[in-house]
Amino acid sequence: KIEGNAMAAALQYNRTIGQAGILNFWSQVLEEMQPHPGPERQTIVTTGAEFGSYLTLNALIDEGDSVLIANPVYPPMLLKPRAMNANVVSVLEDPVVGGLCPRQLRATLENWPVSRRKPK
Repeated sequence: KIEGNAMAAALQYNRTIGQAGILNFWSQVLEEMQPHPGPERQTIVTTGAEFGSYLTLNALIDEGDSVLIANPVYPPMLLKPRAMNANVVSVLEDPVVGGLCPRQLRATLENWPVSRRKPK
């Protein structure tokens, strides 16, 4: 149960990367689940799916990349790739098992134009 000062702190706006206590907790959980040798990794806790998606796409997509996106898609997921002049290619979702439809994905990749970068 969260009460008192902890509750007051949790209900306030915090640093962009998240509240320190929550960050420390999740960093420890992640480190216990999958130890990470080498440079320190950074954990970010966001307050919303759109901001988290934006940060993830920003880290993965470079200007002009080709990006495969499931169809149907949550429309805001298209904003970042389009802002980075990415070649957004829609691939239907498999209605039975979910995820990208393997047949359409294979056809899309087999017919990929030689002049375009392959998708990430």
